[in-house]
Amino acid sequence: MADSEAARWDKRLLLRSMLFITAHNEKFISKGIASGADALIMDMEDSVPEDSKDAARELMKKYLGEGAFSGLQVFVRTNPLDSRHFLRDIDASIHRDILGIMPPKIQSREDLIFLDKLLTQKENEYGIAAGHFKLAPLVETTSAVLNLSEIVRGHGRIVAIVFGGEDYLNDLEGTHGNPPIAFNVPKALVAMAARSLGISPIDTPYLDPRDIEGFVREKSEAYELGFAGSLLINPRQIEPANGCFTPSGEDVRQSGEIIAAIAASKAEGAGCVMLDRNMVGPPMQRRAERIMGFMDLLGE
Repeated sequence: MADSEAARWDKRLLLRSMLFITAHNEKFISKGIASGADALIMDMEDSVPEDSKDAARELMKKYLGEGAFSGLQVFVRTNPLDSRHFLRDIDASIHRDILGIMPPKIQSREDLIFLDKLLTQKENEYGIAAGHFKLAPLVETTSAVLNLSEIVRGHGRIVAIVFGGEDYLNDLEGTHGNPPIAFNVPKALVAMAARSLGISPIDTPYLDPRDIEGFVREKSEAYELGFAGSLLINPRQIEPANGCFTPSGEDVRQSGEIIAAIAASKAEGAGCVMLDRNMVGPPMQRRAERIMGFMDLLGE
């Protein structure tokens, strides 16, 4: 793999399956920890009733104190920035075993500047390495989708842009068809904006955990659009999600052959690279390096 491509993958996380966990439910937390999802999202927002918010924060601090999240990629979906719960959610999340924050309903560049400064302050206060806490902002409105590149550009903490389809649909005043064609344009814009900035785009959840066939169909299309993973609402979606957002065996085989052909061509001093009587151009090389970089990330 080229040095630049290797460096790019050193900064990327494996986020094929990002499982929501209702943060006030010990049973769900225990199942999530053992689930094998690439990342866990401790949800303080929609799935937690108003009268259980404090209990959710205390429960998360209990699990953090016990080291239950050690070695896992854990994000916290906070309540909105303008809610009375937001700062309390942040205070409960300041721990080395929390990888990042997933703030909902991000609307502007100023929202992310505020978050960056707040997390910097907390890192300094608690003696945590600068830049430890990552951001995976939820994009859930039409204006945020349309202004996405400007909103997220230049923010070093951001590792993923997450499309929140249901809130977006409400803002659009659209309907949720099957398939949800109202998602086609925003998903393409989210994927393009994220990839242009070297950030992973993450798809909205599939809301019927029993319909695995429909899940695979929708997430396979998301992978074709360029998405790196999906939010999940049930552990039974983890294995199919990991399958959908992993290159196929044939893609890996072909990529390995392309990399080998490039190496052989360089060793021979050839002016161009040929494989099976076809010329290997720079786009093919970059795609092969990307796929092999992903397999390195998997440890395969």
